[in-house]
Amino acid sequence: MTENDHAIIFVFPRLVSGGAEGVLNLLATKLAKENNVILLTTQRVQDIPLDFSASYSIFQCSNLIQFFMQLKSLYKSYKKLTVISSFTDINILLCLFKKIRFKNIRLILREAIHPFWHLNETKLGLLYKLGYRLYSEADEVICLTDEMKEDLKKLIPPTVNSVHVIPNFFDTDLDLSWSPPKDEIIITTVGRLCYQKGYDQLIKAFYRLTHQYEDVKLRMIGDGPEKRNLKNLTRGLGIEKSIIFEGWVENPFEYVSKSSFYVMSSRYEGFSNAMFETLYCGVPVLATAQYTGATQINHFEEVGHLVSSCSEADLSKGLAYMYENINEFKAEKIQNLAHELINLTRTIDQYMNLILNLSNHSNDFKKDAKR
Repeated sequence: MTENDHAIIFVFPRLVSGGAEGVLNLLATKLAKENNVILLTTQRVQDIPLDFSASYSIFQCSNLIQFFMQLKSLYKSYKKLTVISSFTDINILLCLFKKIRFKNIRLILREAIHPFWHLNETKLGLLYKLGYRLYSEADEVICLTDEMKEDLKKLIPPTVNSVHVIPNFFDTDLDLSWSPPKDEIIITTVGRLCYQKGYDQLIKAFYRLTHQYEDVKLRMIGDGPEKRNLKNLTRGLGIEKSIIFEGWVENPFEYVSKSSFYVMSSRYEGFSNAMFETLYCGVPVLATAQYTGATQINHFEEVGHLVSSCSEADLSKGLAYMYENINEFKAEKIQNLAHELINLTRTIDQYMNLILNLSNHSNDFKKDAKR
């Protein structure tokens, strides 16, 4: 089979360096070494970050009609077409397209965020619930954690048997080790300043901590739509001298490695890369357990502390626990566990085997006569 017989298409609504986009970019780059890989995006080509690969073709689709027409053109051009998406809205749309028009594409859907958010934290919960029923059109579904898999299986048709758990991965050259400050406690968190991350609850919990201990600071690295509200909350609580808003920095782990511990306070996550990169540095972590994937880590007590939810009360207790027990954690032990959990080669192989095995079922790619 020649290269032009088969294409693997990745669908990115936007191109940013982190999160699901960063994961799929890494995967697409690996696959492009021996496969014809195409990326569809709604982002203008001139705005694409430099770390997105030049080893695959990129097509911009400004709107839904262009996206449909570009997919139609590719559907006609290749004997085999495997489409991979990691964004629930696009996943549902692709299922609909396959159901009504592109019946012979092979569709791999990756859920990057817990379905709890779509059902409970948006005004479109009922539509998402109906949309998940369309996952019957998917050939393979990938979840990031066992928790996510079990909750998703309650929403998708029982006929969808191929639901896999493949954790996130990242290609890191981090060569940093935990070097906490000796004369104060510095707590660090990294992420977009948005509702999802639970920073409003973290700031309130930190406020409680400042009443117990004076030698504490909270460093928040990142930018986002909630920045002004979070700063106003900080000023209202009178703790603006104890909270440092660093904004976006190129290498946040230079700061993380020099902090006392890290906090992942999210209301929901798929699988936090920032948390695992923190563990790679040997830095202990305080994390919320519900809807975040943190429970995927066995023996979490060896790398940090779990609290049930993103609430002021839970986070307050967690911060106090970490403050009082920080000397119990050992960087080498944390790093060893992180390397066991996140194995780049193993995870890439899982993805590539899934994609290529599905793509190689040539008998399943017979074309419609009406094409």
